[in-house]
Amino acid sequence: MLIKHHPLLKILSSSLVFSLLYGCGSETAVDKSTTPTTPTTPTTPTTPTTPLASTITGTAADGYLRGAKVCLDINENGVCETAEPQDITIVGGVYVITVAPGIDIDKPLLVEVSAQTIDEDTGGEVGKPYVMKAPAGKHQFVSPITTLVQQEIENNPALSAADAETKVKSALSMVDHAEVSLFEDYVAKQNSDETNANKEKYTDLHKTARVIAALMAEQTEALKSALAEVASTGNEKESFALIMDSINKHLARITAQISVDKGTSAKDLNVADLKTELNIQLDTKDISAQIAQKKAAAKREKITSAELEKLTSVNLKIDSDETELLSIDYSSL
Repeated sequence: MLIKHHPLLKILSSSLVFSLLYGCGSETAVDKSTTPTTPTTPTTPTTPTTPLASTITGTAADGYLRGAKVCLDINENGVCETAEPQDITIVGGVYVITVAPGIDIDKPLLVEVSAQTIDEDTGGEVGKPYVMKAPAGKHQFVSPITTLVQQEIENNPALSAADAETKVKSALSMVDHAEVSLFEDYVAKQNSDETNANKEKYTDLHKTARVIAALMAEQTEALKSALAEVASTGNEKESFALIMDSINKHLARITAQISVDKGTSAKDLNVADLKTELNIQLDTKDISAQIAQKKAAAKREKITSAELEKLTSVNLKIDSDETELLSIDYSSL
């Protein structure tokens, strides 16, 4: 039977075509809207850096000293305190000090030699206590010689370690020996590949150090006796300065005596006899007044250094301002 073009059929056909077209269009739209995008890589959180501890390694000697306390003198009061980083020397005078993060290591080093400390030059106990020092930044070797250098710095804080070393070398008649350092291990240098002339100078330094160590021990005992009725706590730096100043006055005599017998090794030097010949005594008269004078001098020196730093800062500012002013005037011509 023939189906004629009924009006209803036309409507249905139109609806079907529209639906098909709409469906295709909708499918295309969905495809476009769901196009995958490249995922963003998450940022890895930064792990905070943990500050590392510092290590100070070196050697303490008159001859090598075993069983001496070595510390970083953080508050620069001339005493090894419990809270300060420290170690006890072992064979060969070796020490290894661990310094916690955040602590300034640009400080002097102290060695507190006890009566029971072993001097490897003699193999026996030193018998009497004394103290040695080394300047900030010169921690690899501490000896009576570096102690002389540090005392020059404490007497005049404006001095650099190099300038202080030059002063001591001059007093020891060594100013012409630029290649010989007062901060080197003179025991090891005597057995190194140094020239014979340098080895001789390092041997002389070793001998000089032995004599100075004996004098420091003797004068420390004399000072302790003189301070029996004076409070010693808080006066350690001033007391030590009196001892070192007393020895420093006689360095030329010590050097002259050392040079007399070039054939004797440093270990074989008869220190006791030489010390007796030198007869260097600490002036303990009015010791409390002497300490007071030292304190006053140190205070003046501290103020002078601070004023110099302030004046330098002002001068730099003036120079800077003048340079800027000159630049402005010059450009306006």
